[in-house]
Amino acid sequence: MHTVDPKGRISVPARFRDLILASNEDRVMITNFRAQSTPCLDVYPYPAWLSLEESIAKQPQFDPKVQAFTLYYVSSALECQIDKQGRILLPPILREYAKLEDTVMLTGAGKKFQVWNHAAWQDVFDRSEAAIFEDPTSFFGDIKI
Repeated sequence: MHTVDPKGRISVPARFRDLILASNEDRVMITNFRAQSTPCLDVYPYPAWLSLEESIAKQPQFDPKVQAFTLYYVSSALECQIDKQGRILLPPILREYAKLEDTVMLTGAGKKFQVWNHAAWQDVFDRSEAAIFEDPTSFFGDIKI
């Protein structure tokens, strides 16, 4: 668990901060996302975001699904800098979208990390756990968990 300070900043955990700074960048791109219909924020190291934008640019731009994704995900993205104390300012509009107040949860998600309202994350986590262990073979086939 992490806290959002009165100015709307969060401290980026060392493992994420090291990943971001390893690319010689101190910028991240933050955008809205939903998992299981629950809002959260996706935070990308700047080079990973540029790679995503390149992939999107290769898609058929007149496809309504591509347009919807671009309007929802890409258009909402805001560039933020990591300060010298290892914090990022979460823009107010994105904090409001994800209902981020005092206590938040940061979770790894491949090339990005996510910022969740703590109670919302716990609910999504619990539902995910139930779905996985209800029938683990439908998720993993031969992998034993």
